[in-house]
Amino acid sequence: MTAPQWFSNPEFARILVEYQHAYPKVKLELLLDNEKHDLVSGRYDLALRVTDKPSPTLIVRPIATLEFVLVGTPSYFAKAGRPSSAKDLWIHNFILPALTEVEGADMNKDQETDAIVGGQVIRSNDTTLILQLAQSDFGLAYLPRWLVAADLESGKLEMAIPGYVPFSSPLYAAYKNRRFLAPKIRTFIDFMARALGHLDTAGGVG
Repeated sequence: MTAPQWFSNPEFARILVEYQHAYPKVKLELLLDNEKHDLVSGRYDLALRVTDKPSPTLIVRPIATLEFVLVGTPSYFAKAGRPSSAKDLWIHNFILPALTEVEGADMNKDQETDAIVGGQVIRSNDTTLILQLAQSDFGLAYLPRWLVAADLESGKLEMAIPGYVPFSSPLYAAYKNRRFLAPKIRTFIDFMARALGHLDTAGGVG
């Protein structure tokens, strides 16, 4: 299967381990990156995709809704100040994704982000690097909540504006053929849906 790079996190690792214990005969192989691979012509059985616009050429099942949060380190806020509202964000440094759209973000509508950010901007297609740059006190980063949950709990990272969630996006399981869905794929999708049942369910599609 293929999934976004930031699925390399403790929550997803726990789900994989529990699934493997429940279905030991299934062999898992995962490719994590931020490209959208072609399932129809490719060798993948399943894709986990976070998007508001799932491909019409695929069968998709909604799994959950994932929140993206805006975070920085206590040291960064001590140096640059803490924004009191979204209107204060433009003066700050940002670490932004280079290939994936930051959908719904206040500063990414109808114009180049660089043109309206008062601070410096670093872009990368590597979510791990974006997290590490945020942890290194450079600036603010939009990151999936479940990727930074441990850092938020420990205080290593803090929400830029308490309670402010810039946007959320549905997580879908995407596959090629509903009629000939292999048992291993069905069991994994069902397992994921149960494991993430504590999150709000996305709207039905497909």
